[in-house]
Amino acid sequence: MKKLVLFLILFLNGISYSQELVKSINLEIDNKTDYFHTIDEQNNKIAFFLVNKTDVESLLFDENINQEVRLKTAKPDKKFKSIIGNGFEDGNAVLYWQNSKENEVMVQTFNFRNNNVSSKILELEISEEEEIIKKIIINNTFHIITINKRSSILNFHSIKNQTLEKKIIDLSDKKFINKENRFSTLWPILYEGFAFEKELTFQNITNETPPSLVISSNKRKSYVKEDKLILTLDNNKGFTQIISIDLKQYTATVSSLSQPYIKQNDFLSVDSNSFIVDNFIIQMKSNPNYMIVEVKDFEGKLIKQFEINDEKDFEFKNSDIIQENGSVKNTRVLGTTNQLLRKINKFYPSLSCYSSNNKLYFTIGGVSLDETTNPYNSFGGIIGGATGSIIESIIIASFSNNNLNSYRNRKVIYINSVFDKNFNHISGEIEKLPFDKLRAFAEEKKKLERPTVFKFKSDLFFGAYDSENKSYSFFKFKS
Repeated sequence: MKKLVLFLILFLNGISYSQELVKSINLEIDNKTDYFHTIDEQNNKIAFFLVNKTDVESLLFDENINQEVRLKTAKPDKKFKSIIGNGFEDGNAVLYWQNSKENEVMVQTFNFRNNNVSSKILELEISEEEEIIKKIIINNTFHIITINKRSSILNFHSIKNQTLEKKIIDLSDKKFINKENRFSTLWPILYEGFAFEKELTFQNITNETPPSLVISSNKRKSYVKEDKLILTLDNNKGFTQIISIDLKQYTATVSSLSQPYIKQNDFLSVDSNSFIVDNFIIQMKSNPNYMIVEVKDFEGKLIKQFEINDEKDFEFKNSDIIQENGSVKNTRVLGTTNQLLRKINKFYPSLSCYSSNNKLYFTIGGVSLDETTNPYNSFGGIIGGATGSIIESIIIASFSNNNLNSYRNRKVIYINSVFDKNFNHISGEIEKLPFDKLRAFAEEKKKLERPTVFKFKSDLFFGAYDSENKSYSFFKFKS
Protein backbone atom coordinates (compact mmCIF):
# COMPACT_ATOMS: atom_id res chain seq x y z
CA MET A 1 0.00 0.00 0.00
CA LYS A 2 2.85 2.34 0.88
CA LYS A 3 4.44 1.88 -2.54
CA LEU A 4 1.10 2.38 -4.27
CA VAL A 5 0.71 5.72 -2.50
CA LEU A 6 4.22 6.69 -3.56
CA PHE A 7 3.42 5.78 -7.14
CA LEU A 8 0.26 7.90 -7.16
CA ILE A 9 2.03 10.88 -5.61
CA LEU A 10 4.83 10.72 -8.15
CA PHE A 11 2.40 10.25 -11.01
CA LEU A 12 0.04 13.05 -10.07
CA ASN A 13 2.77 15.50 -9.11
CA GLY A 14 4.70 14.71 -12.26
CA ILE A 15 2.01 15.44 -14.83
CA SER A 16 3.25 18.98 -15.33
CA TYR A 17 6.72 17.66 -16.16
CA SER A 18 5.37 15.35 -18.96
CA GLN A 19 7.25 12.40 -17.53
CA GLU A 20 6.20 8.77 -17.35
CA LEU A 21 7.10 6.37 -14.57
CA VAL A 22 8.26 3.43 -16.70
CA LYS A 23 9.35 1.04 -13.99
CA SER A 24 9.91 0.87 -10.25
CA ILE A 25 11.83 -2.15 -8.96
CA ASN A 26 12.48 -3.43 -5.47
CA LEU A 27 16.16 -2.83 -4.89
CA GLU A 28 18.07 -2.19 -1.71
CA ILE A 29 21.13 0.01 -2.18
CA ASP A 30 23.04 0.95 0.96
CA ASN A 31 25.41 3.87 1.37
CA LYS A 32 28.38 1.60 0.75
CA THR A 33 27.26 0.70 -2.75
CA ASP A 34 28.05 2.54 -5.99
CA TYR A 35 25.98 2.14 -9.12
CA PHE A 36 26.09 3.13 -12.77
CA HIS A 37 24.77 1.93 -16.13
CA THR A 38 25.88 1.15 -19.66
CA ILE A 39 23.73 0.88 -22.80
CA ASP A 40 23.76 -1.65 -25.64
CA GLU A 41 22.49 0.50 -28.50
CA GLN A 42 22.58 -2.35 -31.03
CA ASN A 43 20.27 -4.63 -29.04
CA ASN A 44 18.33 -2.02 -27.00
CA LYS A 45 19.48 -3.30 -23.60
CA ILE A 46 20.61 -1.60 -20.39
CA ALA A 47 23.06 -3.08 -17.90
CA PHE A 48 22.83 -1.67 -14.38
CA PHE A 49 25.88 -2.27 -12.15
CA LEU A 50 26.03 -2.34 -8.36
CA VAL A 51 29.49 -2.27 -6.78
CA ASN A 52 30.18 -2.65 -3.06
CA LYS A 53 33.25 -3.59 -1.05
CA THR A 54 33.04 -7.29 -1.90
CA ASP A 55 30.84 -7.84 -4.97
CA VAL A 56 29.96 -6.63 -8.43
CA GLU A 57 26.40 -7.24 -9.58
CA SER A 58 24.88 -6.59 -12.99
CA LEU A 59 21.19 -6.39 -13.90
CA LEU A 60 20.21 -6.58 -17.56
CA PHE A 61 17.02 -4.80 -18.69
CA ASP A 62 15.24 -5.08 -22.02
CA GLU A 63 13.87 -2.22 -24.11
CA ASN A 64 10.81 -1.93 -21.85
CA ILE A 65 12.96 -1.86 -18.68
CA ASN A 66 11.97 -5.39 -17.74
CA GLN A 67 14.69 -7.23 -15.86
CA GLU A 68 16.02 -10.20 -17.84
CA VAL A 69 19.22 -11.42 -16.16
CA ARG A 70 20.99 -10.80 -12.86
CA LEU A 71 24.66 -11.77 -12.50
CA LYS A 72 26.86 -11.46 -9.41
CA THR A 73 30.58 -11.98 -8.97
CA ALA A 74 33.30 -11.19 -6.46
CA LYS A 75 35.27 -7.99 -6.90
CA PRO A 76 38.67 -8.39 -8.55
CA ASP A 77 41.95 -8.57 -6.69
CA LYS A 78 42.53 -5.55 -4.44
CA LYS A 79 45.28 -4.25 -6.71
CA PHE A 80 42.59 -3.28 -9.23
CA LYS A 81 41.53 -0.05 -7.58
CA SER A 82 39.20 1.59 -10.06
CA ILE A 83 36.83 1.10 -12.98
CA ILE A 84 38.05 3.31 -15.82
CA GLY A 85 35.50 2.38 -18.49
CA ASN A 86 32.35 0.40 -19.27
CA GLY A 87 30.52 -0.67 -22.41
CA PHE A 88 29.06 -3.53 -24.46
CA GLU A 89 30.65 -6.06 -26.83
CA ASP A 90 28.53 -8.57 -28.77
CA GLY A 91 25.66 -8.31 -26.28
CA ASN A 92 27.94 -8.68 -23.24
CA ALA A 93 28.53 -5.91 -20.73
CA VAL A 94 32.18 -5.10 -20.09
CA LEU A 95 33.98 -3.34 -17.24
CA TYR A 96 37.57 -2.13 -17.52
CA TRP A 97 39.48 -2.16 -14.21
CA GLN A 98 42.91 -0.59 -13.72
CA ASN A 99 45.49 -1.49 -11.11
CA SER A 100 47.10 1.03 -8.77
CA LYS A 101 50.38 1.01 -10.74
CA GLU A 102 48.40 1.79 -13.92
CA ASN A 103 50.27 -0.88 -15.89
CA GLU A 104 47.48 -3.45 -16.11
CA VAL A 105 43.84 -3.45 -17.24
CA MET A 106 41.47 -6.22 -16.30
CA VAL A 107 38.64 -6.74 -18.78
CA GLN A 108 35.64 -8.16 -16.92
CA THR A 109 32.93 -9.57 -19.21
CA PHE A 110 29.34 -10.24 -18.11
CA ASN A 111 27.96 -12.84 -20.52
CA PHE A 112 24.19 -12.64 -20.18
CA ARG A 113 23.50 -15.46 -22.62
CA ASN A 114 25.64 -18.00 -20.77
CA ASN A 115 25.06 -16.52 -17.30
CA ASN A 116 28.73 -16.26 -16.40
CA VAL A 117 31.39 -13.65 -15.69
CA SER A 118 34.92 -13.95 -17.04
CA SER A 119 37.99 -11.75 -16.87
CA LYS A 120 41.30 -11.25 -18.61
CA ILE A 121 44.28 -9.16 -17.52
CA LEU A 122 46.06 -7.14 -20.19
CA GLU A 123 49.46 -5.51 -19.79
CA LEU A 124 49.22 -1.78 -20.38
CA GLU A 125 52.53 -0.53 -21.72
CA ILE A 126 52.41 3.18 -20.95
CA SER A 127 55.94 4.56 -20.72
CA GLU A 128 57.13 7.15 -18.23
CA GLU A 129 57.14 9.64 -21.08
CA GLU A 130 53.36 9.30 -21.62
CA GLU A 131 50.54 11.13 -19.87
CA ILE A 132 46.88 10.13 -20.22
CA ILE A 133 44.63 12.76 -21.82
CA LYS A 134 41.45 10.78 -22.56
CA LYS A 135 39.63 7.52 -21.85
CA ILE A 136 36.74 6.90 -24.21
CA ILE A 137 34.70 4.12 -25.83
CA ILE A 138 34.05 4.54 -29.55
CA ASN A 139 32.30 1.82 -31.58
CA ASN A 140 32.76 -0.77 -28.82
CA THR A 141 36.51 -0.13 -28.56
CA PHE A 142 37.93 1.29 -25.33
CA HIS A 143 40.72 3.81 -25.99
CA ILE A 144 43.24 5.07 -23.44
CA ILE A 145 44.80 8.04 -25.22
CA THR A 146 48.17 9.43 -24.10
CA ILE A 147 50.59 12.10 -25.24
CA ASN A 148 54.36 11.93 -25.04
CA LYS A 149 55.75 14.68 -22.84
CA ARG A 150 57.07 17.76 -24.62
CA SER A 151 55.91 16.42 -28.00
CA SER A 152 53.03 16.18 -30.47
CA ILE A 153 52.90 12.38 -30.42
CA LEU A 154 49.61 10.70 -29.46
CA ASN A 155 49.33 7.05 -28.44
CA PHE A 156 46.12 4.99 -28.59
CA HIS A 157 46.07 2.00 -26.25
CA SER A 158 42.95 0.34 -27.64
CA ILE A 159 41.07 -2.65 -26.19
CA LYS A 160 38.53 -4.75 -28.07
CA ASN A 161 37.53 -8.41 -27.69
CA GLN A 162 39.92 -8.73 -24.73
CA THR A 163 42.93 -7.81 -26.84
CA LEU A 164 45.04 -4.67 -26.62
CA GLU A 165 47.01 -2.93 -29.32
CA LYS A 166 48.92 0.32 -29.40
CA LYS A 167 48.76 2.75 -32.30
CA ILE A 168 50.89 5.89 -32.61
CA ILE A 169 49.82 9.10 -34.32
CA ASP A 170 52.77 11.42 -34.79
CA LEU A 171 51.73 15.05 -35.26
CA SER A 172 55.29 16.40 -35.08
CA ASP A 173 55.04 17.82 -38.60
CA LYS A 174 51.86 19.74 -37.73
CA LYS A 175 51.84 23.33 -36.51
CA PHE A 176 50.09 24.30 -33.29
CA ILE A 177 49.72 27.84 -31.94
CA ASN A 178 49.89 28.61 -28.22
CA LYS A 179 48.06 31.44 -26.48
CA GLU A 180 51.02 33.80 -27.08
CA ASN A 181 50.63 33.32 -30.87
CA ARG A 182 53.83 31.28 -31.13
CA PHE A 183 54.28 27.93 -32.81
CA SER A 184 54.43 25.11 -30.32
CA THR A 185 54.22 21.37 -29.89
CA LEU A 186 50.86 20.02 -28.76
CA TRP A 187 52.08 19.14 -25.23
CA PRO A 188 52.29 22.67 -23.68
CA ILE A 189 48.89 23.56 -25.15
CA LEU A 190 47.29 20.54 -23.48
CA TYR A 191 49.22 21.15 -20.27
CA GLU A 192 47.73 24.61 -19.79
CA GLY A 193 45.16 24.84 -17.02
CA PHE A 194 42.04 26.95 -17.51
CA ALA A 195 39.34 28.11 -15.13
CA PHE A 196 37.02 25.18 -15.87
CA GLU A 197 39.38 22.40 -16.75
CA LYS A 198 42.43 20.61 -15.53
CA GLU A 199 45.50 20.27 -17.68
CA LEU A 200 45.74 17.28 -20.05
CA THR A 201 41.98 16.87 -20.34
CA PHE A 202 39.30 17.19 -23.03
CA GLN A 203 35.63 17.74 -22.26
CA ASN A 204 33.53 15.17 -24.09
CA ILE A 205 30.53 16.64 -25.98
CA THR A 206 27.61 14.51 -27.16
CA ASN A 207 24.10 15.16 -28.46
CA GLU A 208 22.59 12.89 -25.79
CA THR A 209 21.24 15.89 -23.86
CA PRO A 210 21.54 19.64 -24.57
CA PRO A 211 25.09 20.53 -23.44
CA SER A 212 25.06 23.04 -20.63
CA LEU A 213 27.04 26.25 -20.95
CA VAL A 214 29.20 25.05 -18.06
CA ILE A 215 30.28 21.93 -19.94
CA SER A 216 30.75 23.73 -23.24
CA SER A 217 32.77 26.56 -21.65
CA ASN A 218 35.85 24.32 -21.77
CA LYS A 219 38.59 25.41 -24.16
CA ARG A 220 39.46 21.80 -25.04
CA LYS A 221 36.59 19.64 -26.29
CA SER A 222 36.21 16.24 -27.94
CA TYR A 223 33.49 15.03 -30.30
CA VAL A 224 32.81 11.64 -31.90
CA LYS A 225 31.61 11.58 -35.52
CA GLU A 226 31.14 7.99 -36.70
CA ASP A 227 34.72 6.59 -36.89
CA LYS A 228 36.38 9.93 -36.16
CA LEU A 229 37.47 11.56 -32.94
CA ILE A 230 37.56 15.35 -33.27
CA LEU A 231 39.54 17.41 -30.77
CA THR A 232 39.17 21.21 -30.67
CA LEU A 233 41.49 23.73 -29.03
CA ASP A 234 40.42 27.28 -28.19
CA ASN A 235 43.45 28.21 -26.10
CA ASN A 236 44.31 30.92 -28.61
CA LYS A 237 41.68 33.66 -28.89
CA GLY A 238 42.35 34.13 -32.60
CA PHE A 239 41.91 30.53 -33.80
CA THR A 240 40.08 27.29 -33.23
CA GLN A 241 42.51 24.46 -33.88
CA ILE A 242 40.98 21.14 -34.95
CA ILE A 243 42.55 17.68 -34.79
CA SER A 244 40.49 15.10 -36.71
CA ILE A 245 41.55 11.49 -36.05
CA ASP A 246 40.44 8.60 -38.25
CA LEU A 247 40.13 5.62 -35.91
CA LYS A 248 40.02 3.08 -38.75
CA GLN A 249 43.31 4.12 -40.30
CA TYR A 250 44.79 5.88 -37.23
CA THR A 251 45.66 8.94 -39.27
CA ALA A 252 45.03 12.58 -38.41
CA THR A 253 44.58 15.98 -40.01
CA VAL A 254 45.12 19.31 -38.29
CA SER A 255 43.48 22.57 -39.33
CA SER A 256 42.75 25.97 -37.85
CA LEU A 257 39.83 28.33 -38.39
CA SER A 258 40.15 32.02 -37.60
CA GLN A 259 37.84 33.36 -34.93
CA PRO A 260 35.64 36.37 -35.76
CA TYR A 261 37.62 39.59 -35.78
CA ILE A 262 37.15 42.10 -32.99
CA LYS A 263 39.64 44.91 -32.57
CA GLN A 264 41.51 44.65 -29.27
CA ASN A 265 42.80 47.46 -27.10
CA ASP A 266 44.21 47.81 -23.61
CA PHE A 267 40.86 48.67 -22.08
CA LEU A 268 38.56 45.96 -23.43
CA SER A 269 39.37 42.32 -22.75
CA VAL A 270 38.43 39.86 -25.50
CA ASP A 271 37.60 36.16 -25.18
CA SER A 272 36.40 33.43 -27.53
CA ASN A 273 35.12 29.87 -27.75
CA SER A 274 33.67 27.37 -30.24
CA PHE A 275 31.22 24.49 -30.54
CA ILE A 276 30.62 21.75 -33.13
CA VAL A 277 27.12 20.55 -34.06
CA ASP A 278 26.23 18.33 -37.03
CA ASN A 279 28.49 19.50 -39.87
CA PHE A 280 29.00 23.01 -38.54
CA ILE A 281 31.43 24.75 -36.24
CA ILE A 282 30.12 27.80 -34.37
CA GLN A 283 32.64 30.37 -33.14
CA MET A 284 32.10 33.34 -30.86
CA LYS A 285 34.25 36.26 -29.80
CA SER A 286 33.19 39.03 -27.44
CA ASN A 287 34.24 42.02 -25.38
CA PRO A 288 32.11 44.04 -22.89
CA ASN A 289 30.47 45.99 -25.73
CA TYR A 290 30.34 43.69 -28.72
CA MET A 291 29.95 40.05 -29.80
CA ILE A 292 30.22 38.26 -33.13
CA VAL A 293 28.99 34.69 -33.72
CA GLU A 294 29.94 32.90 -36.93
CA VAL A 295 28.72 29.56 -38.30
CA LYS A 296 31.11 27.82 -40.72
CA ASP A 297 31.61 24.48 -42.40
CA PHE A 298 34.81 22.57 -41.70
CA GLU A 299 36.48 24.11 -44.73
CA GLY A 300 36.04 27.54 -43.17
CA LYS A 301 33.24 28.72 -45.46
CA LEU A 302 31.03 31.26 -43.65
CA ILE A 303 27.39 30.11 -43.45
CA LYS A 304 25.90 32.70 -41.07
CA GLN A 305 27.07 35.64 -38.98
CA PHE A 306 25.27 37.23 -36.02
CA GLU A 307 26.24 40.42 -34.17
CA ILE A 308 25.28 41.83 -30.81
CA ASN A 309 26.37 45.17 -29.38
CA ASP A 310 25.32 47.35 -26.46
CA GLU A 311 23.12 49.43 -28.76
CA LYS A 312 21.73 46.59 -30.92
CA ASP A 313 19.67 43.70 -29.60
CA PHE A 314 20.24 40.12 -30.71
CA GLU A 315 17.65 39.79 -33.49
CA PHE A 316 17.40 36.01 -33.48
CA LYS A 317 16.59 35.22 -29.87
CA ASN A 318 13.61 33.14 -28.73
CA SER A 319 13.87 33.91 -25.02
CA ASP A 320 14.53 36.69 -22.59
CA ILE A 321 18.01 37.24 -21.22
CA ILE A 322 18.04 34.88 -18.25
CA GLN A 323 20.34 34.71 -15.26
CA GLU A 324 20.21 31.42 -13.39
CA ASN A 325 21.61 31.41 -9.87
CA GLY A 326 22.38 27.83 -8.99
CA SER A 327 19.02 26.24 -9.86
CA VAL A 328 16.09 26.22 -12.26
CA LYS A 329 13.90 27.95 -9.68
CA ASN A 330 16.33 30.73 -8.85
CA THR A 331 16.30 32.81 -12.03
CA ARG A 332 15.73 36.40 -13.05
CA VAL A 333 15.22 38.19 -16.36
CA LEU A 334 17.67 40.88 -17.42
CA GLY A 335 16.36 43.74 -19.49
CA THR A 336 19.17 44.97 -21.73
CA THR A 337 21.73 43.55 -24.13
CA ASN A 338 24.56 45.47 -22.50
CA GLN A 339 23.91 43.54 -19.29
CA LEU A 340 24.34 40.31 -21.24
CA LEU A 341 27.60 41.43 -22.85
CA ARG A 342 29.09 42.78 -19.64
CA LYS A 343 28.28 39.66 -17.66
CA ILE A 344 29.58 37.32 -20.37
CA ASN A 345 32.83 39.27 -20.28
CA LYS A 346 32.88 39.24 -16.47
CA PHE A 347 32.23 35.47 -16.44
CA TYR A 348 33.52 32.97 -18.99
CA PRO A 349 32.05 32.88 -22.52
CA SER A 350 30.28 29.78 -23.71
CA LEU A 351 27.95 28.54 -26.42
CA SER A 352 26.19 25.26 -27.07
CA CYS A 353 23.90 23.81 -29.70
CA TYR A 354 21.60 20.80 -29.57
CA SER A 355 20.19 19.04 -32.64
CA SER A 356 16.68 17.58 -32.30
CA ASN A 357 13.63 17.10 -34.55
CA ASN A 358 15.30 18.89 -37.47
CA LYS A 359 15.88 21.95 -35.34
CA LEU A 360 18.98 23.45 -33.75
CA TYR A 361 18.56 24.76 -30.20
CA PHE A 362 21.27 27.35 -29.67
CA THR A 363 22.32 28.89 -26.35
CA ILE A 364 24.94 31.56 -25.80
CA GLY A 365 26.09 33.23 -22.63
CA GLY A 366 28.60 33.13 -19.80
CA VAL A 367 29.21 31.14 -16.64
CA SER A 368 30.87 31.96 -13.34
CA LEU A 369 33.33 29.79 -11.50
CA ASP A 370 32.03 27.21 -9.05
CA GLU A 371 31.45 29.11 -5.82
CA THR A 372 32.64 26.17 -3.70
CA THR A 373 36.28 25.79 -2.75
CA ASN A 374 37.08 23.28 -5.50
CA PRO A 375 37.04 24.87 -8.99
CA TYR A 376 37.23 21.43 -10.62
CA ASN A 377 34.25 19.88 -8.85
CA SER A 378 32.63 17.11 -10.85
CA PHE A 379 29.58 18.74 -12.42
CA GLY A 380 27.15 15.91 -11.78
CA GLY A 381 25.22 14.93 -8.69
CA ILE A 382 26.74 12.46 -6.25
CA ILE A 383 26.20 8.93 -7.51
CA GLY A 384 28.68 6.87 -5.55
CA GLY A 385 28.73 5.46 -2.05
CA ALA A 386 31.47 4.57 0.37
CA THR A 387 33.58 2.79 -2.25
CA GLY A 388 34.91 6.23 -3.05
CA SER A 389 37.00 6.60 -6.19
CA ILE A 390 36.26 3.13 -7.63
CA ILE A 391 33.86 4.58 -10.22
CA GLU A 392 35.25 8.11 -10.34
CA SER A 393 36.25 7.74 -14.00
CA ILE A 394 32.75 6.50 -14.85
CA ILE A 395 31.15 9.52 -13.18
CA ILE A 396 33.50 11.96 -14.90
CA ALA A 397 32.85 10.33 -18.28
CA SER A 398 29.06 10.39 -17.85
CA PHE A 399 28.09 13.38 -19.98
CA SER A 400 24.41 13.58 -19.04
CA ASN A 401 24.99 13.03 -15.33
CA ASN A 402 27.47 15.90 -15.36
CA ASN A 403 25.04 17.93 -17.41
CA LEU A 404 22.17 17.51 -14.94
CA ASN A 405 23.53 19.60 -12.09
CA SER A 406 26.26 21.54 -13.83
CA TYR A 407 24.69 24.94 -13.02
CA ARG A 408 24.72 24.22 -9.30
CA ASN A 409 26.88 26.67 -7.29
CA ARG A 410 27.27 28.96 -10.31
CA LYS A 411 25.75 32.02 -11.90
CA VAL A 412 24.88 31.50 -15.57
CA ILE A 413 23.54 34.11 -17.97
CA TYR A 414 22.15 33.14 -21.37
CA ILE A 415 19.72 33.63 -24.24
CA ASN A 416 18.14 30.85 -26.32
CA SER A 417 17.49 30.68 -30.06
CA VAL A 418 15.99 28.13 -32.45
CA PHE A 419 17.16 27.57 -36.03
CA ASP A 420 16.41 25.11 -38.78
CA LYS A 421 19.13 22.70 -39.95
CA ASN A 422 20.65 25.44 -42.15
CA PHE A 423 20.73 28.05 -39.36
CA ASN A 424 17.72 30.00 -40.57
CA HIS A 425 15.97 31.48 -37.56
CA ILE A 426 12.61 30.05 -36.46
CA SER A 427 10.60 32.68 -34.61
CA GLY A 428 8.16 32.07 -31.81
CA GLU A 429 8.15 30.85 -28.26
CA ILE A 430 10.72 28.17 -27.59
CA GLU A 431 9.32 24.77 -26.63
CA LYS A 432 10.54 23.06 -23.49
CA LEU A 433 12.90 20.22 -24.27
CA PRO A 434 12.67 16.93 -22.36
CA PHE A 435 15.93 17.74 -20.59
CA ASP A 436 14.52 21.07 -19.34
CA LYS A 437 11.58 19.19 -17.85
CA LEU A 438 13.91 16.59 -16.37
CA ARG A 439 16.03 19.27 -14.66
CA ALA A 440 12.97 20.85 -13.07
CA PHE A 441 11.68 17.44 -11.99
CA ALA A 442 15.03 16.46 -10.45
CA GLU A 443 15.17 19.68 -8.43
CA GLU A 444 11.62 19.18 -7.18
CA LYS A 445 11.92 15.49 -6.23
CA LYS A 446 14.58 15.73 -3.54
CA LYS A 447 13.44 12.42 -2.08
CA LEU A 448 14.78 10.60 -5.15
CA GLU A 449 18.48 10.13 -4.45
CA ARG A 450 21.66 9.68 -6.47
CA PRO A 451 20.17 10.23 -9.93
CA THR A 452 21.45 9.01 -13.26
CA VAL A 453 20.45 10.33 -16.69
CA PHE A 454 20.68 8.55 -20.04
CA LYS A 455 19.25 8.48 -23.54
CA PHE A 456 17.73 5.16 -24.61
CA LYS A 457 15.97 4.47 -27.94
CA SER A 458 15.79 8.23 -28.60
CA ASP A 459 14.00 8.82 -25.27
CA LEU A 460 15.42 10.59 -22.24
CA PHE A 461 15.41 8.67 -18.95
CA PHE A 462 15.94 9.66 -15.33
CA GLY A 463 16.71 6.98 -12.78
CA ALA A 464 16.94 7.47 -9.02
CA TYR A 465 16.78 5.63 -5.72
CA ASP A 466 14.11 5.94 -3.01
CA SER A 467 15.83 4.81 0.19
CA GLU A 468 12.66 5.02 2.29
CA ASN A 469 10.81 2.54 0.07
CA LYS A 470 13.94 0.67 -1.04
CA SER A 471 13.05 0.97 -4.69
CA TYR A 472 14.70 2.26 -7.85
CA SER A 473 12.56 4.07 -10.41
CA PHE A 474 13.00 4.84 -14.11
CA PHE A 475 11.18 7.89 -15.53
CA LYS A 476 10.88 8.75 -19.22
CA PHE A 477 10.57 12.37 -20.38
CA LYS A 478 8.73 13.25 -23.56
CA SER A 479 8.51 16.36 -25.70
